Amino acid sequence: MVAYIIRRILHAALVIMIAATLVFVIMRLMPGGPFDVENIMSEEARANLVRLYGLDLPIHEQYGRFIYSALHGDFGTSYKYRGLRVSEIIARRFPVSALLGLCGVLFITLVGIPMGILAASKRNSWLDYAIMFFASLGYATPNFVTVLLLLLFLAVKAGLFPVGGWGGLLNVVLPTVALGLPGVCIVARLTRSSMINALQEDYVRTAQAKGLTRLAITVKHAFRNAVIPVITVLGVIGSYMLCGSIVIERIFAIPGIGNFFATSIQDSDYPVVMGITLLFAVVIVLMNLIIDLTYGVIDPRIVYD
Repeated sequence: MVAYIIRRILHAALVIMIAATLVFVIMRLMPGGPFDVENIMSEEARANLVRLYGLDLPIHEQYGRFIYSALHGDFGTSYKYRGLRVSEIIARRFPVSALLGLCGVLFITLVGIPMGILAASKRNSWLDYAIMFFASLGYATPNFVTVLLLLLFLAVKAGLFPVGGWGGLLNVVLPTVALGLPGVCIVARLTRSSMINALQEDYVRTAQAKGLTRLAITVKHAFRNAVIPVITVLGVIGSYMLCGSIVIERIFAIPGIGNFFATSIQDSDYPVVMGITLLFAVVIVLMNLIIDLTYGVIDPRIVYD
């Protein structure tokens, strides 16, 4: 187990390094620069800023400086918000996106998995068809359409929830539903498929012959063997949800890191883009490692070489 974790950490470090290098090169190859959007700035002032931040150096020297600083935990200061360090931006905005992402994952788990189990246990019934119709419709509907419908009916007309903002408990509900609904549909369909396969295995018939109740067979035996692919997909969805949602954060005016990341790309704010990219890479590879280790907890037959 320890050797496996060490190998995965080394592999994760390589993945993070490759991701950071690709984003660094792409950002430098994009047309325009971080100070080209400021039309009121004189050419002399722009040249001074370029020289101050080392953007006049060859790209390999810029890359070397970035890697050296990143390894020391320093991602520099924002070009747009001068004097504001990237670490401060991450510390302020990432917890907001992480909280929203965790709420979304919890919503998917508590709604999507029970829906899939119920559909599988009532296979080919009207309830099964209704759940799968809802799952297909929810998955096919664009995310921004779902957001607008939730705002129209639950916020504007019914007045049950705030239209936007962040800080109160009610502010979390609509963004969580909007963010998690596509994941609910995916997890429900996958859970149903995995449960149907599990319910047809020999150990299920053995449990039935022993007189176990259908509920005990479904939850205790079949679900435990069907949950691994569900955990895989749930982990992948969760890792991206923890990194923030541009659409959700922008529509609901949530001060998260996803919307800020998109704005930083438009502004060519290199330090912010690089810092947030490394954060996203760390979150994703860490979630993948947690998912892999969870397999052994769920199924003791899985051995890590």
